[in-house]
Amino acid sequence: GSCAPPPAPPRRILECCEPYIVYGALGEDVVKELLSRRGYAKVSVSSDEGDSKPERIPLDNVVIEENIGDSTGCICVEDVIAEIMNPGENFRAVNNFLWPFKLSDVDGGFTKRKLKIISNKVGDYGDKGE
Repeated sequence: GSCAPPPAPPRRILECCEPYIVYGALGEDVVKELLSRRGYAKVSVSSDEGDSKPERIPLDNVVIEENIGDSTGCICVEDVIAEIMNPGENFRAVNNFLWPFKLSDVDGGFTKRKLKIISNKVGDYGDKGE
């Protein structure tokens, strides 16, 4: 998963593949729920051989403060949510710190729409709006 507002050219590409994907703006409550349920941190852990390898660690305030607290000023999950919702100078560092997650399929699949209408019903594909 990626969190960023798409500029105009990629948005046209998104509209071309609209029947196969869901995209749109996320609300703060959705971001909070996603991070609490599926949020993991990407933390580099060095092994005995001297190489460092990213490891998937459950997201909590201690992990955030120890790994990106000094460089970004984020010390808790709420700070990470605020940085994702209002991208600032530390957005890239926070986004790279989060482990990507896959969303599960919609129960029953996507519904077929004949008209291009923005809808917020579960199962509709395309732009979910705000």
